[in-house]
Amino acid sequence: MIKRLVTFYFKWTKFSIIGHSMGAYGGFLYSSLFPNDIVHLVSLDVTKPLERACGGAMESLVSAITLGLAQESKDFSTKSKVFSYEEAVRLQRRLFGDSLTEESAKIIMKRGCRQVKPNEYTFTRDVRLLNPGLALSQFRCRGDTLDEMKRLKCRLLILKGKEGPFLEPEETNAEALEIYRKSCPYFEYHLVEGDHYFHLNFPEEAARLINSFFLKSKSLL
Repeated sequence: MIKRLVTFYFKWTKFSIIGHSMGAYGGFLYSSLFPNDIVHLVSLDVTKPLERACGGAMESLVSAITLGLAQESKDFSTKSKVFSYEEAVRLQRRLFGDSLTEESAKIIMKRGCRQVKPNEYTFTRDVRLLNPGLALSQFRCRGDTLDEMKRLKCRLLILKGKEGPFLEPEETNAEALEIYRKSCPYFEYHLVEGDHYFHLNFPEEAARLINSFFLKSKSLL
């Protein structure tokens, strides 16, 4: 809904999406709902929409909405806890399961932290994004995920970290890749060094593959 409102506001008719993790799941969903809008989809460490056993979706949505409304009623204007720069870096890395390099954590802090006093920092993230229902809402029944993938019409690039999470069986992912080869006018899939945050820890390789993808795709337009 929000993505759609953004496109209306900026009067976009054709555009591309680059997403990581939950952002990539959202990219897959939008690209399948409005396939004529999307020129390119770049998915970082997500191979396909997540599947779940049919049933239970309504309960998950109810929980997500209930928690979201409870969070909206809280007062976030009170003073946030402050940390020294070194403490904030350590906490940032710990929040990501120590998958981030120190340099990557500092890059995230440029937009995820705010300096309030000399060597005093507070995190600026929106705690509403911690709502577990947001992740659960990305799961759909197998029939729906198959339909979602077959509806794609965009040029698709998937970069998957070799040490990142593989949440579904190999044969399920292989099936998805075959669907993309048939439904997408141009498709690339690359396994890259690194875990779930390879694009932060090894940005040069991710950038090289993404830039190459856009250049190759442009030549085919």
